[in-house]
Amino acid sequence: MALIGLYSGAYILKHKDERGFKLGRSRQTAKSAYNGIVKKYGTVKPGSKYRHVGKGVWRIYSISNDRKRTGKTTTDKKKWAKQPHKLDFKGVDTKRTTKAAQKIKKYRIGKTWDSGGYKRKIIGYWDKTSYVVSDNKDGAFKKTGYIIKFKDIDSEIAFDKKAFISWKKSQVAEKAKAKKAEKEREEYEFTHGFADGFPAMRKSRALKTLNATQLYNNKPFKRKDFIIMKVKDGWTVGKDGKGKRVLEKGLNSYATLSKTELDYAEYLRNKGIGPKKVKKENNKII
Repeated sequence: MALIGLYSGAYILKHKDERGFKLGRSRQTAKSAYNGIVKKYGTVKPGSKYRHVGKGVWRIYSISNDRKRTGKTTTDKKKWAKQPHKLDFKGVDTKRTTKAAQKIKKYRIGKTWDSGGYKRKIIGYWDKTSYVVSDNKDGAFKKTGYIIKFKDIDSEIAFDKKAFISWKKSQVAEKAKAKKAEKEREEYEFTHGFADGFPAMRKSRALKTLNATQLYNNKPFKRKDFIIMKVKDGWTVGKDGKGKRVLEKGLNSYATLSKTELDYAEYLRNKGIGPKKVKKENNKII
């Protein structure tokens, strides 16, 4: 479910380098949100939710802090779930003052659950009203923790569950993006081995030339694909009437290419890439 006015740290980190990327209807960009959060908290946590409170100031949203005051309430839980920082749902993020509600202890020490990119764990009790909770953000659970009241723990776990789902989705998206980028890089650098042994600068220039796009029969082709197509069609590197190297097929068909492109065409032919060989048996094509 998409939240209105709340943005996950993972979402802000994902888009912070995209120039002018706006967050919702506000004038705030992902970059300005990132800068504001880092200025106030020192870092942007992927699993946390943030809201803009005005004048470039961003704050972490937590359901435990939300319970400190009760504002506009709603009986529509789906509507509340979209804007928990603006609406209150009775019994979830409204104040509960009865002593019975404050002293309900549901979970034992050792209970662990997932949050956004890390785990949280109950490591003790405090003053007969609260849990002491630790997390493993730094790789291991700390011996000290923070306080969450008995009455707040279920809502805190529910909020962490949403944060974890959001974090998992962001991880899947990042992996897919990285996989796509790696595939594109491999395709860009693939030259049948032609440029593999070149020094870095020469290789960069060669790849730029061979991956440049041109129109051929009104269709876009990379230069290297165009050359491969021609070589497979029987074109070879030769010389025109002025002694200039060209890619030719017969006496009247030739194409003027750059030195790198002609070298690539020669490399392909030497590597055995060319027209398919036709086998004949008893003067019949088989």
